[in-house]
Amino acid sequence: MNKISILGAGNVGSEVAYWCAIKELGNIVLWNRTKETAIGKALDLMESAPIARFNTRVKGTGNLKDTENSDIIVITLGIARKAGMMREELAGVNANIVRDIIKKTTKYSKGSILLIVTNPVDVMTYVAFKASKFKRNRVFGLAGALDSSRFRYFISKELNISIDEINALVIGSHGENMLPLPRFANVSGIPLFNLINNEKMRKLIKHTREAGAEIIKLLGANASFSVGAAIADSIEAILKDKRKIIPSSVYLNGEYSIRDCCMGVPVILGKNGVEKILELRLNAEEKKALNNAYKQIKSLINILNEKNKST
Repeated sequence: MNKISILGAGNVGSEVAYWCAIKELGNIVLWNRTKETAIGKALDLMESAPIARFNTRVKGTGNLKDTENSDIIVITLGIARKAGMMREELAGVNANIVRDIIKKTTKYSKGSILLIVTNPVDVMTYVAFKASKFKRNRVFGLAGALDSSRFRYFISKELNISIDEINALVIGSHGENMLPLPRFANVSGIPLFNLINNEKMRKLIKHTREAGAEIIKLLGANASFSVGAAIADSIEAILKDKRKIIPSSVYLNGEYSIRDCCMGVPVILGKNGVEKILELRLNAEEKKALNNAYKQIKSLINILNEKNKST
């Protein structure tokens, strides 16, 4: 049976474990530095199995060796951005956490696929890719999968049409420089611009970009239900070899004229991880927006690289 290891038993890690268990994607190891937290969350989840009727096993642990021979490792560790905290500071702290855990974990699972969730996710995906020394198809970050889901929901709400009928993509950075692509969106094949005027479209795009911040403002914490569902969807695409198109943060080496940077773009996810990176024919405005996202991400990567040289 497949083995999924989730590093970090907070709200997001717990939701990932829940969704993977419900979908019966494989046996799950939930690891946390405070082992009691992981053991307690795993026990709580397993005690729901007779009611929820899933047959996978969830094990809580504080020992990384328990993650040995994982097919997929999900990294949710790290601190959340606090009021007044600069993005560079957040990236610096979380880069150390991600780099350390990747080096410790991958020695037990040399053939695993890494799914990065820690923010800023594009930068942390780059850190994980470099630290693991894995091929780029085996390291990717949660980005457009979540943002695209939010975009689809807001379109559905605006039109009062089933979400199942709506296709929409969000690429670029997972943050304020994300790029929703209404030109590529459709409702059961009908171009979205045939159904929504420009003014409403601008509001939908703005709402999508601010969706994460809206939840933080309401809850005082990051989203977890939607994040967990998006992660499980990507895991399912890989473990079931669904070859599903899911926008994800991946290492680009010439695609979209971008090199040595991780960013959200449409990819095909299958049994080998990132099976293929899809290059869209962007117009001049879209290319400019994507380049702005690249500059922001690359700036943080350069700061981290310089910091590593000096230590």
